[in-house]
Amino acid sequence: MKSANRWLDISAISLSALCLVHCLGAGLFLAVVSALQVKSIWLGERFHAVIFVVALLVASVALGRGWQRYHVKTALIAGVSGLFLMGSALLPGLHHDSQTILTVIGALMLALAHCINMLVHIRT
Repeated sequence: MKSANRWLDISAISLSALCLVHCLGAGLFLAVVSALQVKSIWLGERFHAVIFVVALLVASVALGRGWQRYHVKTALIAGVSGLFLMGSALLPGLHHDSQTILTVIGALMLALAHCINMLVHIRT
């Protein structure tokens, strides 16, 4: 059980890191794609929705297990807030910069939640 929780937290942290790489690297990637006149799923809205659903599922299981076992409010609040911000970035009509800011802050909060969860698992 402990190794499953640790694996879930590590997976969730990795997903958050990939999200950050995507958001922060999108500008450079967009410049290269534009120069080559290539379209990519990397920049599509469907991609963001799919990744959000994956993050939501992994985070729900990892944070849910952490909450059931340790009841650490900080991890739960940071995780739910991060997911809320990431989900808010998917709302139609938002400017790309706003989407990026919401997603980056949300991913950092979610990664923090998983780090807290993992530290609690290690210490007990």
